[in-house]
Amino acid sequence: MKFHTLIFLVGIFLVRQSLADCFDIDKDEPKQLIGYLKFEIFPGPPEFASVKQGDEPEPTYILQLKEPICIKEQEGFSDSKQYFSSVHLVAKPNTSKHLKSWINKEVNVYLSEPMPAHTGHHHAPLVAWVHDITLPQNDDITSEYNTSATVIRAFYDSLEHGQGENAAEFIVPQKRKGAFAPAALSQFYGNMIEPIKLNMIKTLSDSQYSVSYSYKKSSKACNGDAIIDTVKQNGENFILQIKALNGC
Repeated sequence: MKFHTLIFLVGIFLVRQSLADCFDIDKDEPKQLIGYLKFEIFPGPPEFASVKQGDEPEPTYILQLKEPICIKEQEGFSDSKQYFSSVHLVAKPNTSKHLKSWINKEVNVYLSEPMPAHTGHHHAPLVAWVHDITLPQNDDITSEYNTSATVIRAFYDSLEHGQGENAAEFIVPQKRKGAFAPAALSQFYGNMIEPIKLNMIKTLSDSQYSVSYSYKKSSKACNGDAIIDTVKQNGENFILQIKALNGC
């Protein structure tokens, strides 16, 4: 009997603990989530069944979460016992470009005005507006040791501080001219409203990497992606080529 009572009490504790971990929409929660950003077309009115059968298309951003979450019960809208792994994101004017640029990437989203889904226009259990979005920062860069990724990071660190002369040292010597001349790099990257910031390095091969970066110059903001090729000369790594993928 005591054994069954213990199991019962443990069960109650786990349920209470689980419910306590649910987000409280009345407190404007969740305020931040991390997940994989997707873009999908859902069928809208009149039938909310199929765009191919005449329903209006509803373009939608969906955040696919790594771990399921729950929200505390809201009368008529949600059940706190139900866990879910997707969130319907709504862009604000200042985040619209970022959402478009970072589709199919892992992102941090900072949310406001969350609400449970309650109409056919809501395409996930939770709907929230995005007032800021960033790419996750990888604080552990030890995997880059003894690779050419270190010169890429050094290049962007130099640009972030407007130091074109330092940045040019990481470009292969024969290409330190034109846009990659020290003075040109300092002039372009040294006068920004928001300095360039390297958001991500992804290894494609021993000598090729993809990067994501962001900056704001005058009224124009850039959320850029590029493919970078590196080369080894006299035992040292250099950047051989940078191919921008989206115009900035």
